Amino acid sequence: MIMLAILTLVAYAATPAAAPSAAFLSFDESHGKLDFIGSYDEEPIEGRFEKFSGAINLTDSSKPTFDVQVQVGSLNTDYADRDMVLKDADWFDAEKYPTARFVSNGACSLAAPALLCPGTLTVRGVSKPISLRVAISRTGTIEGSAELDRTIFGVGQGEWDESAVIGNSVQIRFRLFE
Repeated sequence: MIMLAILTLVAYAATPAAAPSAAFLSFDESHGKLDFIGSYDEEPIEGRFEKFSGAINLTDSSKPTFDVQVQVGSLNTDYADRDMVLKDADWFDAEKYPTARFVSNGACSLAAPALLCPGTLTVRGVSKPISLRVAISRTGTIEGSAELDRTIFGVGQGEWDESAVIGNSVQIRFRLFE
């Protein structure tokens, strides 16, 4: 099953819009979406990062690697005042830490119907292990998600660290397409 998913990814990477090598796929926001869902007063708050880039390397088919960089200042929740607060020092501190990064660091394992890919996420200069759940469709679309606790990265400090109002759990979702 893992090999089938990897072969599907290799077939996708071989399309003309992809990188020149079938074992390497680079991407950015023009070929994908990177969304997040948090909560405020138990109501979902959805947003997206509008600038990101990365690469998936399949040179070693038993251990695909992911390297993704996100410009945190590109976050957009469709509410300008909230976006300004999320970019300030108590939240992402986008001026001091403009980039968040995920780098895989182990072999992906099967977690039906997807792959579970361990790695390290760095936000605000804090690096913590997380796992991405990655699924690859027959059409070559790559989708994934991760659930994380924002507080372990120091996101939402000061008056914003009240978990009764602002939920600690944040879901990250991505979709890469041709």
